[in-house]
Amino acid sequence: MAIIGSGGRRQVRPGARGTGGWRRIAVLLEPGASGTAALERGVALAREHEAELIVVAVAPQAEPSRCAAPSPEGYNDAVCQAVRAELEAAKARAGAAFRYVVLVEHRDEPLGRWLDAQAVDLVLLPRRWPSLGRPRHPAARRLRRSLSAEIRVIAP
Repeated sequence: MAIIGSGGRRQVRPGARGTGGWRRIAVLLEPGASGTAALERGVALAREHEAELIVVAVAPQAEPSRCAAPSPEGYNDAVCQAVRAELEAAKARAGAAFRYVVLVEHRDEPLGRWLDAQAVDLVLLPRRWPSLGRPRHPAARRLRRSLSAEIRVIAP
């Protein structure tokens, strides 16, 4: 498991437990080896720093068409069920001691705002391979600009 790009700032808050000062760690759960690696790293860090771990999965939703096309409701429901199943599988791997949350796109707060409201100290994102350049996650730059938390992209 490798950590790629750790931009952001490590903050040690007064009264924080553990040596890193992280009290609340969030992992963005996505399918694949990188998603599993990010979850495993999050569990290890949460235990090492005695921190709260929040596993977050985002359920993307198709927007309704403006024409006479069929409603995307069935598709959106299927996506939500698939994301919940992935979250349940992650819960079975990591244990029930952590918090598991599904954010539904266009219904719940966007990921960045939600993480900010949770006062997260560290965010772990699974690596994705872009068409050009080094591996990264498309949300990493946006989250680094909007959050004071440390953002890490995790590769298997």
